[in-house]
Amino acid sequence: MNHQSVCKGDLIPFTYSYEKAGCLIEIIESTRQELIEVATEKECLTDETVVRLSQKLDTYLLEFQRRSCG
Repeated sequence: MNHQSVCKGDLIPFTYSYEKAGCLIEIIESTRQELIEVATEKECLTDETVVRLSQKLDTYLLEFQRRSCG
């Protein structure tokens, strides 16, 4: 994937992030792994970056659920 500059915790626009259903699962998994790594590094679940990544993951999970139910 070739994206514009993306910072940790930034949402990747859905139109750029995937066209296939499998790509969304890959994005969810990579975001989940990034969240685990950052939370472990920061040792603080209320750190701004950790919260932003958690919200990002929530957004992707909701989109996955929306597509699965539709």
